[in-house]
Amino acid sequence: MLGNGTSVHLSFIYGLCDYRSRRDLWKDLIFISQRLAPAPWLIMGDFNVPRFPQDQLHGPPRVSKAMSEFNECLNAIEVDDIRSVGRFFTWSNKREGNVAVNKKLDRVLGNWGWHKVFNHSFAHFHNPGVSDHSPVSVSLSVPWHSGSKPFKFLNYWVGDGRFLGLVKGSEARWQPAGSGHQQT
Repeated sequence: MLGNGTSVHLSFIYGLCDYRSRRDLWKDLIFISQRLAPAPWLIMGDFNVPRFPQDQLHGPPRVSKAMSEFNECLNAIEVDDIRSVGRFFTWSNKREGNVAVNKKLDRVLGNWGWHKVFNHSFAHFHNPGVSDHSPVSVSLSVPWHSGSKPFKFLNYWVGDGRFLGLVKGSEARWQPAGSGHQQT
């Protein structure tokens, strides 16, 4: 519970190096998510797997089985990265030249409850120092108000069978009367 009375859930993660061993972690996160929704939930730590090919400097330009399973878990528990600053690649093998490896293995993820209540929060990935991972801190700074909140679209919404019906049913609200062109 925060000082202002807001109840939040925090999970700190260490994903094992072998993707088969991480499957138990993915199952546990899915189990936990079903009990926490819709409360704000922040998940942070070393997942030991990148989400996307671009999360690896000079890595293979393909989505591995481990990445697919990780993303399936994140979609199932309906979380996404919170805004971040600082270092993009959060892990390095600390080598130079052709043998250097840099990856984004550490993440800070929030569910919809987190993004709704703490949309102003952000993760700061610091320089790693002696470790091969970048330490991370999360800021809950005072939100800045510049009018309406930005629209956030989460890709897993399109997988919901109700998605197209909801979109088609709300088109009239998107366009002010007398403006735009009717799509045919």
